[in-house]
Amino acid sequence: MIPQILIIMPLVAMVSEAIKNVKLLLPMVSAVHLTGATIEDAKCAALIFSSPEAILRGAGRLLLETKTVADNIRAIFVDEFHIITQW
Repeated sequence: MIPQILIIMPLVAMVSEAIKNVKLLLPMVSAVHLTGATIEDAKCAALIFSSPEAILRGAGRLLLETKTVADNIRAIFVDEFHIITQW
């Protein structure tokens, strides 16, 4: 498995733009949006983007709780940290 980075961004539009830029500027780096990813997609992605809400509930949380994904996350980055009002 490859080491993975979880990137938390507050807006879906920001996530979509970030993934688009990763694919354009770093085509060899795989990136997925947690909300739309399957477990297989997430296992193979170097960058996993998510909103704070997606990692707290639903399919996004279940995906992060899978052993394969959870064991491979090496770093978590929170973009726009200053606008998150509650953890």
